[in-house]
Amino acid sequence: MTESNGGYYLPDTSMKAPDAAWISNERYAQIPPEELKTFPYVCPDFVVELMSESDLLGPSQRRMEKWMENGCRLAWLIDRRQQRVYVYRPDQPVDVLDGFDRTISGEDVLPGFELVLKWLV
Repeated sequence: MTESNGGYYLPDTSMKAPDAAWISNERYAQIPPEELKTFPYVCPDFVVELMSESDLLGPSQRRMEKWMENGCRLAWLIDRRQQRVYVYRPDQPVDVLDGFDRTISGEDVLPGFELVLKWLV
């Protein structure tokens, strides 16, 4: 995972800073060392965005779509107010998970990673 004060230059040349992100070791090793001192030119494999009180759903969803358009393999948009998670995968409809009475996983992108949603309440 990278810290929330980190950002990425995406293939479309936009710069985004997710709340949390993960890049595979193989892809991380391909990033030039000088880029690791700033914002690398790479789209993370996995991204998590946690909506704040001031975030609106529409713009937040567009931000997630931008991640997917640039090569992200799995992304979660977490809305604590509505206790809802939007799960994004390439070339698939968005899954909407209602309720925080579950655990979600990093699936085949980040095997073994799980988030117990009730910890967010």
